[in-house]
Amino acid sequence: MSRPRLILLAALIAPALGVAAAGAACLEPLQGPLREVQGEIRSLRTDAALPSRMIAPDGSSYESLRVAWMLDQLSLIDDACRRGREVEATWRVEALQRELEAGALPAGKAPPAPHRPAGLLATSSK
Repeated sequence: MSRPRLILLAALIAPALGVAAAGAACLEPLQGPLREVQGEIRSLRTDAALPSRMIAPDGSSYESLRVAWMLDQLSLIDDACRRGREVEATWRVEALQRELEAGALPAGKAPPAPHRPAGLLATSSK
């Protein structure tokens, strides 16, 4: 396995191991939405054809780096709850909900190509 794939794999797995009980210290009103978000994130699986993409059970997909960001957010939610920062934890759960709703690529669709402004390629160093 190549080094970049190992790094990506570690980035995806390491946070997941640390957030098994993310939000356990949060107040009850936040528990339901947090469990829902955790379940959706944990249901994502690596696409065998394109390892940089994660597939949801409904067929929609996410870029692996976005999933790594979501796993990191779960860790930050856990930390916020343990420190009594319910407002921060709630804000992060809401951000994850928005990301899950709006961020998925439709089933079978590849991620869009990055935008490259034409002027950047034609510049010279005078």
